[in-house]
Amino acid sequence: MMGACGFHPLYAPSSRSVYEPELAAIRVESIPDRLGQILAISLRDSFNPSGERTSARYGLRIAITISRQDVGIRSDGTASRAEIDTTATFTLTELGSTRILLTSSARTVSGFDILTDDYATIVAEKDAKERSMRDLSDEIHTRLALFLGRDRRNG
Repeated sequence: MMGACGFHPLYAPSSRSVYEPELAAIRVESIPDRLGQILAISLRDSFNPSGERTSARYGLRIAITISRQDVGIRSDGTASRAEIDTTATFTLTELGSTRILLTSSARTVSGFDILTDDYATIVAEKDAKERSMRDLSDEIHTRLALFLGRDRRNG
């Protein structure tokens, strides 16, 4: 019986739908721009998937930086592929104090094809950025679950 020993499969797909009181107690501060909203909503949903009423004990502040780089070049000198490099720097604090519990960053790279149709390229770039936000959300969730789980065992 693995559940009795405290083992939780961290990377299992179903682990995101389990209510974890420590994660649910994280208040995600608003993040500017549409991509920031996507990241914040994804994190809130993963921290508290059942929508339980929980008093916030932690604050999570996130800053996002995004850069685009053309990586595939055609023989005529135009780009054929691009990468979106996204970094989220995040800080977990204890609410009601100035105590910083964790400062870290997560990074993801996603790519898309640059097509002759401008609209298709815009849609592909938008999709790559939104995929990056979901990937960052998963990475931040995992790191915070590890940190808070360790902190609870050591505290």
